Amino acid sequence: MQPVDLMMPAARRPVRYNSAAAYSPPCAEDSGAARPLAGLSLPPDPATPLLQPRSCELPQAFVLCSQNGGARVLKAPIHIGRDPDNDWVLSDTHASRRHVSLRPLSDGVLIRDLGSRNGTFINGVRVVEGVLRPSGRLIVGQTEFRLTLPSDDTGSDELIGQSRAMQQVRAQVQRFAKSGMPVLILGESGTGKELVARALHRHSGRQGPLVVVNCGALPRELIESELFGHERGAFTGAQKRHIGCFGEAHGGTLFLDEIGELPLDLQPRLLRALENRKIRAVGATKEVDVDVRIVAATHRNLEHAVQEGRFRADLYYRLCGFEILIPALRERPEDIPLLLRHFLTQAESDGLPAVEIPKDTDLALLARDPWPGNVRELRAAVLRAVHLSGPQLTAQDIVPLSRRNNTSCPSPASPHAALGSPSVPLAALSQSMPAGLAFADIERQAFLLALSQAGGSGRAAAELLCVPKSTLYDKLRRLGIRTGRTKGTRDALVNPVRADSLAPT
Repeated sequence: MQPVDLMMPAARRPVRYNSAAAYSPPCAEDSGAARPLAGLSLPPDPATPLLQPRSCELPQAFVLCSQNGGARVLKAPIHIGRDPDNDWVLSDTHASRRHVSLRPLSDGVLIRDLGSRNGTFINGVRVVEGVLRPSGRLIVGQTEFRLTLPSDDTGSDELIGQSRAMQQVRAQVQRFAKSGMPVLILGESGTGKELVARALHRHSGRQGPLVVVNCGALPRELIESELFGHERGAFTGAQKRHIGCFGEAHGGTLFLDEIGELPLDLQPRLLRALENRKIRAVGATKEVDVDVRIVAATHRNLEHAVQEGRFRADLYYRLCGFEILIPALRERPEDIPLLLRHFLTQAESDGLPAVEIPKDTDLALLARDPWPGNVRELRAAVLRAVHLSGPQLTAQDIVPLSRRNNTSCPSPASPHAALGSPSVPLAALSQSMPAGLAFADIERQAFLLALSQAGGSGRAAAELLCVPKSTLYDKLRRLGIRTGRTKGTRDALVNPVRADSLAPT
């Protein structure tokens, strides 16, 4: 057999075939036997050459979203772990220092465990090496990730609802998206602030990625490095250069979630980066230009934080170029049927059994519920009901068990919500209130009485007042009310109060 000249033009090279798989036409010994074979046609596929051209498909870009609110666009290999030298640094103590490597492919992301202590799991199965497909789940330590496509519309950027409040939110997104000014998104926890940020980025026309940073989930000592990057050798463990979130978001959008949790001593650096559009990595000697559109979000009242000295006024004014206020779910109960339909469809696409709500089902029970956790709580309630109930759901199946018999509780948005509800007899307040008492004192007395009736339990007091537990603790901290816990006992109120001693002396 003659050797193949690789310098010969491809059109003139001899092609080697697999003789075992080659097509052998039928043969006949004479013309009489050949006539019946004349009508046979050749197979549609000829013999397969041994020299197949190698696939030249380019890696696909994917979005990896963390349960803690972070998200990264994967276009190149990255490492995840607790070591500051990783591309994605975790504060999860169950993750190893260098836990896992990720490399994007054309149809998924190649996951390779780096000898971690607690293992790496793809869709609940522990793997040493495997491919994570879109919509798949990756667990590193106790941190869960979900893989999506940048153009995935299965709920990532959808602002569901036909209420007037949601129509206004969508109109503001369309109006503000093309502008390069910062946007401050305000709303309670669970209302969908990140979805609004993704919608702003999608309609902005910016070519760079959307990078999500949860300022409340980052370790304090790593916030500066995570935002602005670091040079090799800048500190112990910095074995290679890290460009930081500002660098990753160059040409795109940087979403700073829970901006109200950013430490006060780091706020001047963020302000300088926003004003000068330049950043300096930790350990670097020069500043570099960055083209980043800032979108921030918080559930806190930043104006009050400024007045109390917990947030810089100049940074607040720099962030609130535009403001978008997301309504709580209790303020738009007419959107609940649409949300239910969306969550059930999403659950079915995730492999859960198909479940439906009969058309004659009365959803008034869901509309009356305060839903302190907002849309996030509703989604969790629907998924729980899908797992526990049959092929058909009712409103009773979805409402949390602790509130099924107490749906007349006034919503936290009600002016009287902080003063009590049918589930807590705070009528004693009205009998002991002197005229002209300041609202702050009334609020303080209401929280003190609720804690007293709940035996000092913050969770029970929040249920009595029909407010989220996070709101209760935020109020207690601002009012200077502390609760203490002793081992083996329930919460005890540090400064107890009786209903008959609430009036100021």
